[in-house]
Amino acid sequence: PHEPWGWHGRGDCMQLSGDYAGALEAYQKAVDFGGGSFSHFGLGNAHNGLGDVTSAEAAWRQALDLDPELEMAKRALSSDS
Repeated sequence: PHEPWGWHGRGDCMQLSGDYAGALEAYQKAVDFGGGSFSHFGLGNAHNGLGDVTSAEAAWRQALDLDPELEMAKRALSSDS
């Protein structure tokens, strides 16, 4: 229960099924347990799916702070601006 990748995977599954609130909770757990750039990216996607663009952008920026080469986060931010 304290492994970030398990929570991240759960977030991916929930997001793909359209449960953005559940994905948000799972990605947040992943981040809380040390999940890196991909977990922050997923968190941003979940926020975006819920219509919270401000929080999505903040999470995507955090993902880029952790990994400046994360192309997915760069694309997400460029498509949002």
